[in-house]
Amino acid sequence: MKKSLFAVIMALMAFSVQAEYVYINDIQYSLAIDNTCNLVSGLKAKGNVIIPETVTYNGKEYVVKGIWDEAFRENANIISFTMQGNSLTTVGEYAFYNCESLLSIALPQSVTTIEKYAFSGSGIESFVMPASATSVEPRIFNNCPKLKSVTINPAIKVLPKEFLTNCPAITQLEIPEGIERLDDSSLSYLANLNSLKLPSTLTSIGNNVMMDALKLTRIDLPKSLTTIGENFMRNNNLTSLVLPEGLTTTGRYCFYSNNQLASVSLPSTLTSIGEYTLGQVWEVKKAYLHGNKLFPSGSKMFSGCDWRTLPIYVPASMVDAYKNDENFWYRYPNIHKIVNGDVDGDEAVDIADVNAVINQILSLGSPANDISSDVNGDGLVDVADVNRVIDIILLGK
Repeated sequence: MKKSLFAVIMALMAFSVQAEYVYINDIQYSLAIDNTCNLVSGLKAKGNVIIPETVTYNGKEYVVKGIWDEAFRENANIISFTMQGNSLTTVGEYAFYNCESLLSIALPQSVTTIEKYAFSGSGIESFVMPASATSVEPRIFNNCPKLKSVTINPAIKVLPKEFLTNCPAITQLEIPEGIERLDDSSLSYLANLNSLKLPSTLTSIGNNVMMDALKLTRIDLPKSLTTIGENFMRNNNLTSLVLPEGLTTTGRYCFYSNNQLASVSLPSTLTSIGEYTLGQVWEVKKAYLHGNKLFPSGSKMFSGCDWRTLPIYVPASMVDAYKNDENFWYRYPNIHKIVNGDVDGDEAVDIADVNAVINQILSLGSPANDISSDVNGDGLVDVADVNRVIDIILLGK
């Protein structure tokens, strides 16, 4: 008797999960007995695809809850996709993969999950991540040649691996406040990116982030940052580099081969420097090492520079320690004390420094490619720095 009852229960459970597959306007749905459904396939769809919140079949309404894996994969005939209402929760793996003619996707705020490769290889030009999307898997936007802008939901906290890679139309990008980590290769091979804004909530950057962004000549790193992984901004064209106080670790080849780098400032908190972090930086003319302890040399630091002439600026109390170091720094004989406002490097603040700032403003514009010219520390070289030098001369502070 008990065995027969168990068999009946199992049969009822099997029936409850059965679904009916039907086509409605060239879209295949999976209809469940709980009056919900999923979009299974859109391979027959063409043009501008609009999916209603509910679909009707045999007089019954079914609420659309998800888009299945590979639903529109390699459909070359859809131009746009719009999901109406506020019922959709999931976009499956490879859902719009290689939909080369697809220019736009509009998803409702109800979407909570976007799975891997969902839009990779598609022709979309912009994307706004729904505010409820807190589960975002890796490789959402790989090889999207027309993608110009992405609005990221800060609630995801971690930008996943290979989130945005090889998207040459991206020129500007803002990572919103709330993001705490950029995972490995989350942003990479963005050949035309010239502006990147990072949030004050960012604490760590993974490996291979921002490699080969050749048009990005400046990066403002937040004070919240503690760790940078390997190959960050490798093979780029930074003109100056200020690593923030609070940063403790840089990975191997972190700023390797930044051939336009003119000046570098390293914080007192940096205790672990990966091999070739500052390797093959041929054009560095000034290096600032802060803190009251002998700076860790790292391996191959400043390789490519002329160690005989490269000026290294350190706190006044540390000049002798650097000059007398028998381990690494002895090979850099050009050690000077840091003096705020000393733009021309003669360890004094006078009218020559005022002229040096003015000359940089006139010849190079506002970005500070010479860190010493940014006297007030706002990341720009402008008239405010001229005024700051004058104040130092007149007031002595």
